[in-house]
Amino acid sequence: MLQLQKLFSLALILLALLCWMPQANQVFAQDEISSKDQKTIQSFEKYVGQMSEQITAQKGATAISAAKKAIVQLKKLVKKPNAAVITKIKPTYQTLKSGYQQMVDAGVRMPALAELPNTSAAGDKPDASAGQVSFVKDVAPILNSKCGNCHVNQKRGNFSLVTFNEISTGGGVIAGDPETSRLIEVIESGEMPKGGGKVSKAELGVLKKWITAGGKYDGDNRAQSIANLGAPMMASSVEVVPVRRPKGSETVSFALDIAPILVDNCQRCHMINGPRGNFNMADFVALLRGGDSGAVIKPGEANDSHLVQRLRGDGVDVMPPNKKLSDELIAKVVTWINEGASFDGMSAKDSTIQVASIARVNAMTHEELIEDRKQTSAKIWKLAMTDVTAEVVASDSFLVQGNLSKENLQGISALAEEIAAGSKLTSKGSDQPFVRGNAIIFAFSKRYDFGEFGRMVEERNFPRKISSAWTKTPERAYVALLVTRNQTAADVEVELHRQLSALFVAGRANDVPRWFADGYGWTQTKKAFPRDETVQALEGRAEAAASKMNKLDDFVNNRIDADQAALVGYLFVKELKKKSGSYSKLMADLDKGESFEKSFAKHFNLPVNMMLKRMSAATR
Repeated sequence: MLQLQKLFSLALILLALLCWMPQANQVFAQDEISSKDQKTIQSFEKYVGQMSEQITAQKGATAISAAKKAIVQLKKLVKKPNAAVITKIKPTYQTLKSGYQQMVDAGVRMPALAELPNTSAAGDKPDASAGQVSFVKDVAPILNSKCGNCHVNQKRGNFSLVTFNEISTGGGVIAGDPETSRLIEVIESGEMPKGGGKVSKAELGVLKKWITAGGKYDGDNRAQSIANLGAPMMASSVEVVPVRRPKGSETVSFALDIAPILVDNCQRCHMINGPRGNFNMADFVALLRGGDSGAVIKPGEANDSHLVQRLRGDGVDVMPPNKKLSDELIAKVVTWINEGASFDGMSAKDSTIQVASIARVNAMTHEELIEDRKQTSAKIWKLAMTDVTAEVVASDSFLVQGNLSKENLQGISALAEEIAAGSKLTSKGSDQPFVRGNAIIFAFSKRYDFGEFGRMVEERNFPRKISSAWTKTPERAYVALLVTRNQTAADVEVELHRQLSALFVAGRANDVPRWFADGYGWTQTKKAFPRDETVQALEGRAEAAASKMNKLDDFVNNRIDADQAALVGYLFVKELKKKSGSYSKLMADLDKGESFEKSFAKHFNLPVNMMLKRMSAATR
């Protein structure tokens, strides 16, 4: 517990960042790891990161290629074992081992994977008792008895414990690291199990020991349902439908045509926890998986696809039950399946709602999106301020809407345009709009009204200490700002600058994480207003916010107060900017609209998701 309390101290954050950043990895003293080994380690980590990224993207061939390259680098590192080297690469090795086993289980012929030498002499002291924990005899019975109804027999909440392959991927179990394993986290927090059940301290201890020892599997088939462990093995009757990318000749798009049909007609029953028939349409992977009756889509064979039979009512109850889809919509689904049932969104794990939303917005021109956001802003205002008429001021990049005087709104509009004019990512500047489709600024004269906006629109309570917030989704881009009666635009300039800067960078790509946008907003504001009282207190506030957080995962997944997370985001971005060359290239890519995660991995030689594991490893 003491270790958790110290996890987010500033010293550890800086150490962690230095740990994972390429060419600055100094977990051990310089003389313990030669420069040659350091370069090999960097290559090893880069290839493992690429493998992990490609597995997530469902790109098997490139994942296999990256894994093979990582194995070559690994052989170099274990040829003449060095305790410091082995200890340093252990977390990355576990990631490689997990991906490697998936490939072998899938029938892929892979070169032998070297085992890491024992580093106990270097201070690595694994729990001897942990090695005696058996997954089949000790772990599986706990999972079956406490989690079986929802996560073994079903896959509720997109948290699957059906097979060991599914348990060991997606962060549910991180080998060697129980504290950041999702399985342990939901048990310790009391989030699971639901329904009054409880995992005893002894059972939790067994799970932790098993993960600490490497989360190894001692059964015969990693793809076997753990519900069948101890019973005669049965061949799986569930056909796995792979995610296919478009070939270019398709006439129907999943993102633009099919996803909106599913969202409009199936969301109520099949995009919720505990979906009807265990058929989850919340994301594309779940859609292909099907429900209790197995896969519902046979790519290239629409007439034999259970989904089409349901939509038509061919010998089965028609779906949706309240109103059959039009022949036109059913025909689109049929054509999409016959053309291969391909996926043209960013990630097959993105929510179907998000996929549809992104496609809809991307299909609009900048001008069309401006008009769409004008209508959206009116609806948002009405939701929060039902009986209050808003004044509206439009400019080149913004629509300012609020219950302030027209003069005050015009001052905010002019100030926002000045901020937008100075917001350029690249040295050459950008010819893109500040935010595609322009941004809305909601201005409130009373704290109560600002708080009501938080409750009704953002569905959260704004802490009294904050006076601004921002949101960026494919369809929404806005800043909410409190400007009391005694204030003018000049009084809220620093807050407006910070929130607009965050909104600006969040709008450059669909996958820019919130922590990065917030951190960017703070660093830009610190540069612009170094003498401001709020800015001068920034370092101390950020350090205090970091020290109060228990788990890094809470920060990354937005499970802590947004204002506090923004302060910690500043610490991360500040450290990233020290690697000026890589940072500049990342920002240049964002200016072109390229993926944040892919650009980050390319220029920092490490995917963002690997950062968490390295940071956790650095604190042990």
